[in-house]
Amino acid sequence: MNKARIFGLFLITTGLIWSYNFEAHNLNFFAGMLVGVGVPFLLTGKFRFWKWKFPEAKQ
Repeated sequence: MNKARIFGLFLITTGLIWSYNFEAHNLNFFAGMLVGVGVPFLLTGKFRFWKWKFPEAKQ
């Protein structure tokens, strides 16, 4: 496994552990955000899974 997949797995597990330990609803929102951020890292295995395209830069 490369570093991006390990990072995504780390984010997902910390989010799940965080939401399991704290019953406060505002903290569960941030734990869900951690899980949501970790998913594309785990699926793609890349730190750059988006492409910047600026068509007006090509003259």
